Amino acid sequence: MPILLAFLLVSAPPPAAAALVGEWRTDQMEMAGGLELRANGHFRYALSYGAADETGAGKWELRSDRVILTSDPMPVAPAFELVSDQRLPKGELRVELEPPGFGYQGSYDVLLYSTGKAAPEVAKAMSDGLVSLGERPYPDRVVPAVPFYPVEPQGAVRLDARFGHRLVFRFKPNDLGKAAFKGEPLILDGDRLLLVRFDTAIRFRKVDP
Repeated sequence: MPILLAFLLVSAPPPAAAALVGEWRTDQMEMAGGLELRANGHFRYALSYGAADETGAGKWELRSDRVILTSDPMPVAPAFELVSDQRLPKGELRVELEPPGFGYQGSYDVLLYSTGKAAPEVAKAMSDGLVSLGERPYPDRVVPAVPFYPVEPQGAVRLDARFGHRLVFRFKPNDLGKAAFKGEPLILDGDRLLLVRFDTAIRFRKVDP
C-alpha cells in the first residue's frame, strides 16, 4: 500500500452508500475536477491538474470506509510501435520517438525492465535519444514512458545485451486521457473523499443540492 494512501486511512464509521450519491468537486490549487456518484452504481469523473487532463466513467461501490471505482469499459492503454532497431556498440542504448512524438522537443523518461524486478526503473533519454544507464545492468526490455499520466504503456521491446540498440518508436495514444481505474479506492474522511492520483491527495467535497 502506498505510504500516502496508508497515511490517509481514517477510523470514522462509514456513512450509508445512499448518502454518498451526488456531485463532488475539488478546488485545490492548480486543480479542478469533479466526481458524480449515481444511485444506480455508476460514476463519472473529470480532473484537470497541471499538464494532465483526464476523464473517467464506470461503476462504484462502498466497501467499509472506501468508495471503490472501476472503469467500465476499461480504456485502451497508450502503446508504442517499434519502427526500427539498429545495432550499436555493446552497452549503449538510444531510444528515439518518430515525429511528432509527444509534441515537444527535449528529454523524456524511458522504462527499463529487468529480470527479477517487479517494477520497471525510470531513466532519462536525452534529446538525441541517449539513455544514461549509470550503474544499472543492460535492461531486458525498454519502452518510452508517457509524460504526465500515471499509466504503464504497451509495446516494450526485448533487447539483446550482446550488443547495443538504437530504437525508434511510434507513439499510439489510444485512450490516453481516460482514467483506467481498477478497484481505485477513495477514502472517506469526514465530509471529504480522498483520491491519491499523480502522487497527490485530491480532496473532493460534496456539492449541496
